[in-house]
Amino acid sequence: SISDNTPILSALKLTGKTKNGLSVGVVQSITAKENATIYSGDSKSKMAVEPLTNFMVGRIKQDFNKGNTVLGGMVTSTYRNIDDDHLNFLSNSALAGGIDFQHNWRKRKYFVDLKGFFSDIQGDKQAISNLQLSPVHYFQRVDADYLEYDPDRTSLSGWGGLLKGGKRSGKFRVTGSLNWRSPGVDFNDVGYLYQADMVNELVNLKYTVTKPKGIVRSYFVEFEQEHDWSYGFENTLDRLKLHGYLLLNNLWNAHLNLKKNFNIYDTRELRGGPNLYKDGYNDVELYIQTNSVKDFSAGFGPRFRFYSDKISKTSLFTAFLKWQISDRFNITSRTTFDHSIDHHQFVTRTTDLIGSTKYLVGTIDRNTLSSTLRFEYYISPEISIQYYGNPYASTGTYENFREVAEASNKSLEKRYIGLENTTLINNRYTLKRDGISAYNITNPDFKFQEFRSNLVGRWEFRPGSTLYLVWANTRSNYSDQLDQSIWKSFGNIKNVKSENVFMLKFSYWFSL
Repeated sequence: SISDNTPILSALKLTGKTKNGLSVGVVQSITAKENATIYSGDSKSKMAVEPLTNFMVGRIKQDFNKGNTVLGGMVTSTYRNIDDDHLNFLSNSALAGGIDFQHNWRKRKYFVDLKGFFSDIQGDKQAISNLQLSPVHYFQRVDADYLEYDPDRTSLSGWGGLLKGGKRSGKFRVTGSLNWRSPGVDFNDVGYLYQADMVNELVNLKYTVTKPKGIVRSYFVEFEQEHDWSYGFENTLDRLKLHGYLLLNNLWNAHLNLKKNFNIYDTRELRGGPNLYKDGYNDVELYIQTNSVKDFSAGFGPRFRFYSDKISKTSLFTAFLKWQISDRFNITSRTTFDHSIDHHQFVTRTTDLIGSTKYLVGTIDRNTLSSTLRFEYYISPEISIQYYGNPYASTGTYENFREVAEASNKSLEKRYIGLENTTLINNRYTLKRDGISAYNITNPDFKFQEFRSNLVGRWEFRPGSTLYLVWANTRSNYSDQLDQSIWKSFGNIKNVKSENVFMLKFSYWFSL
């Protein structure tokens, strides 16, 4: 048996700001070595599953020129004391750091923002190999000549940055940005990075009117252009967006979003395989909300995606409710239902009859239902109860399995080779190509249910010093047996086995 949590041996948090505008923050913690209990017949033994580890985050920032100029730096580190060979899949150390600079002028009407960062990870060959092959990096991509997977590497490093600036106030506004991540950058030991190996360019033009006229209180219209590519100058996405916002005198408002996505070459869909061309689509979204100042307000909006392949499609609906029951008690909820059909969903990587690597995709019909509920109750300004709950359910069925032939070809007929599937036997399909059995795959259909909630009691017994009592309840279940609809899956979350965690947090504020 393996514990879901690792004991924290010590933790430190230090924050503060001087009169001269210098801000400093440090968070540091040490987690204990964790062992799993292994049972074999009548005997049992212990095996390490987590080494002794030190985590640290440091941040420093200095304000100049009455806060119009800011210079800062940040560093994070992770150090693991690995003395068990079977834990060599973890890195020994991970260091990341960066600087940020922002300057504003003309009463903050114009600005320039610059960020730069790096990362360096050290570890056993197994750990660095896993990083190179992970979805963040995919160094093994077969059509990326600028990437090279090296199983003997013992370190991985990279860098990235952001350059942004423009005019952000007034009736007409213009901003632009350039965002980049090198293939080797990674700070997931402490932070979060979804994808390395990317460059993003974005320009935003916005026209805003705040002078009331007739029933209209204010409105804006913005146009946005985006272009994405990889570090090897592979085009991955082009996007155009037109966004309109309208606020009426009764404080009702509406958003209309129109997006066109094209030139989509997905470097991640085939999980280390070649770039997969995905047919472009138009995205239309409308959202209307009532007066949010009133005790009760609501919002609702549909969103649709229309794909040029005439097969894929998305219909998404969002409902929002807010109820201010009293000065001390309020409830908010947001519910979304998403029905999507994706003609290009990755299924598996396999080999054909002669041992060549092949990539299989299918058409997935997916339904997702999610709801978020929050409430806050203030017994007094110093004592409050807060609750957050998020039930989530998703189901997916696959059909129309295909073999990827020419991944980047814009023609569907040339991009894929159709496969015939036999009757499901022992939850597996035998896929035939030209009448001959070519592949045997596990049924990729799925059902996923999850519920996450937190109940927090807060007592601020003196200004800045607080005692927290926390109850976290989690339920999670994944199954490849799709035996019920999305609505039943959502309703049956309550039957999933739960895990409960109780925590106590004490913070004490003092000045030096």
